[in-house]
Amino acid sequence: MGGNIVSPHEENRYAKTHSGTWQLFGESFVNTERFERQLFSDARDTLELRLGADYEAKHVQRETAKAVVELATRFVSVIETLYPPESPS
Repeated sequence: MGGNIVSPHEENRYAKTHSGTWQLFGESFVNTERFERQLFSDARDTLELRLGADYEAKHVQRETAKAVVELATRFVSVIETLYPPESPS
């Protein structure tokens, strides 16, 4: 993976909502088999939890929070394989 992968931004495709962002990501990366479906699904499933914590100050159990952070770490790691950070010149 990597190299010449085109992002939705490069295709002039944008989302206006959180759920729209997930939908666009799914169409662009999961449906094209560039991103693991289960990891995408697990990450997307955290949206309700995050929105509750952000906007309604809902309490999140420590173990749940740890699991979400671990999931996010895996998610970012996969993204970095698709789009490796540029080396300093």
